[in-house]
Amino acid sequence: MNETLLLKRHGLRETQPRLLVLRTLARSKSPLGVGQIHKSLSSRGDSVNLVTVYRVLGALVKLGIVHQHPCNGCYALCSLPDQPGHHGFLHCSACGKREEFTDHAL
Repeated sequence: MNETLLLKRHGLRETQPRLLVLRTLARSKSPLGVGQIHKSLSSRGDSVNLVTVYRVLGALVKLGIVHQHPCNGCYALCSLPDQPGHHGFLHCSACGKREEFTDHAL
């Protein structure tokens, strides 16, 4: 995924915090909490404070680039960014797998 193009397509400036948060979510195989994102950035030596992580996530959620999962409050990149309609999630309690879906009727 090209984070720069994703930001431009949604009319956002390319800032270091936005790129770092998007890249962290893109690398993750599962949704991440704000603290996990911040810890991941800090462990790689990237200087983004916790308030900035919250602000970046809030802006990305408003635009539909990132979703906050209702079951655990964690964040994940939208896997269906060009699909219109309501996006929802299926979460398997046995294996933990999460899958995004979209439906116009919802």
